[in-house]
Amino acid sequence: KSADRRKREKYLLVFKGKRYTYGIGSETRNALHFLHNGNDVIVLTTCRHGKKWRDLKDDKCETDDALYDSHDYQQLMANATFCLVPRGRRLGSYRFLEALQFGCIPVVLANQWLLPFHELLDWTQCAVVADERLLLQTTETLRQISRQKIAEMRAKCLALYETYFSSVERIVLTSLLVIEQRLRPHLALQHFVWNLRAPPLAAVVTQSQLGVRDPRLNALLMAEEVNDRAFTAVVHVTTASDVTPNLQRLIGRALRGSRFAAEAVVVWPQSLALPAHLVETPFVRVLRSNASARFRLVDSTTLKTDCVLQLSPHSLLSAKEFDFGFSVWTAFPRRVVGFSSRDHFFDDQKRQF
Repeated sequence: KSADRRKREKYLLVFKGKRYTYGIGSETRNALHFLHNGNDVIVLTTCRHGKKWRDLKDDKCETDDALYDSHDYQQLMANATFCLVPRGRRLGSYRFLEALQFGCIPVVLANQWLLPFHELLDWTQCAVVADERLLLQTTETLRQISRQKIAEMRAKCLALYETYFSSVERIVLTSLLVIEQRLRPHLALQHFVWNLRAPPLAAVVTQSQLGVRDPRLNALLMAEEVNDRAFTAVVHVTTASDVTPNLQRLIGRALRGSRFAAEAVVVWPQSLALPAHLVETPFVRVLRSNASARFRLVDSTTLKTDCVLQLSPHSLLSAKEFDFGFSVWTAFPRRVVGFSSRDHFFDDQKRQF
């Protein structure tokens, strides 16, 4: 966690894109270089775009282009807390969705822009809308945002992206739902449903007229979202010393008691007899293996969920701790989430980990 924080804090604010020397968007883009400090604020622009860029370049273009080539676009976004989304030449910006996908909080510099699905999604929870006329105050404003608020906004960015923008199908479906709510406001869902911490699109569709008319749509989305909202536990047993009373507790009580555990897969060596308590059920699956193949038995074709928790047979974690770990993973599904030994505990007074 601290390593990820240090990585993220490498840059406060980043931007890499075109600089327009004339026309729409040039007023804002030409001034972005004033934010660049070469340290924690990296703003890179290039004049190399369009057929006539050589005819229209100014004295600053050569220096800008050299600096522009010194940084990788995706690496910048992956290592930044905030990503600048300034006005361009079009009505929208692909950069906005890319920032959400990276968990980089978008800083929108485009007065009077309407953000995607603005009538339903509360963008104040995960984006900063700055004033183009106050450009030079932008970085100071960002430095005033607390770490706690940044963590909440980043988690919200990832949740909204995964739910509404992670595929063309989801964008189209959300667009249809927005149109439906405009046409039938008396049937509209309450605003908070769209802005839950991890909003389930399947639940939104089910309650809409789209879902009523086409139940197959509900089934497809529910199957997709169950995959995202549960985990598979994989327990590797290698020797007889792993077969202890704790193994029975781990599978029978801790994992079975978790709200999000879809299945417990136990990888068991062929040379070791199965204990009487380890019986295959819809929840417990046993894969017999030899020493050389035990890690090849478990892959994407044998698992039901995207989230997989690798467990030692000696793990002392409880059902509540599994649920807590999974809730962290759902906020950051592209990262490895795990428990460090003796690094966490449940505070009975505060009722939290």
